[in-house]
Amino acid sequence: MQSRNKLILADTLAAICTGFAVSPLNTVIDKSVMEFANRKYPTIWAAAGNSLKSLLTQPLNFVRGFEFRWMCFVYLPTFTAGNVMDHYNLTDSIPHPIQKLLAVFLANTITSLIKDRIYIRRLNPHKPIEPLPLSSLMLLFTRDMVAMAAAFTVPPIGARYMKDNHGWDYATAERILQLACPPLLQIFVVPVHLLALGLYNDKGKTMSEHFRYIRSIYFSTVAMRMMRFLPSYGIGGIFNIELRKYLKGHVPFE
Repeated sequence: MQSRNKLILADTLAAICTGFAVSPLNTVIDKSVMEFANRKYPTIWAAAGNSLKSLLTQPLNFVRGFEFRWMCFVYLPTFTAGNVMDHYNLTDSIPHPIQKLLAVFLANTITSLIKDRIYIRRLNPHKPIEPLPLSSLMLLFTRDMVAMAAAFTVPPIGARYMKDNHGWDYATAERILQLACPPLLQIFVVPVHLLALGLYNDKGKTMSEHFRYIRSIYFSTVAMRMMRFLPSYGIGGIFNIELRKYLKGHVPFE
């Protein structure tokens, strides 16, 4: 039990380090997408350039900003839930990968919904603060389920399949899938994400008007969110895997 607790501590430390490592760039990208969707900047790249300039020229002010603090609020518990759940099997009636997905999804969804409510309200200067409609909440809920599956469930399951059925090295397959799945799933997630914002920002629009606007910014938003999910759950996921291995290798069991 003592050795297990030390391994859990090592995995928690790895998760915290990973969460802090991926938060700055993701703050830039997430803030840019929301500011562009809220019409604060004419292009998504203009919004990203402003946030990136703040990160590079005023890093202390950047990390003290509410955007960075709320981004850490999402990533630290998300990676911690993913790492710690590898040590627990809560019930034999539910496959362990599903248990892990549900735990990560719960941690990420609760923190992301809180963070998104703060972001939407504080980054939209053109309208009074209003509660998020249920439709937006459900769309954000769907977005996070798909994202967490791509980041924490599909890579290890896919790697096991490639090893058993095609003779791939498990570690190689896992790293390839870890890099590929989170950004590629944005092709399907972005319309859900933008519709959730649109239903909040422009309640008077018809669905055809919402979809027309989504089509107009689809490709630029996909590119931006791919740039977010590649470092966060792609490269960040591999960083987490390697850091866990390193820390476990240095855990004193006696």
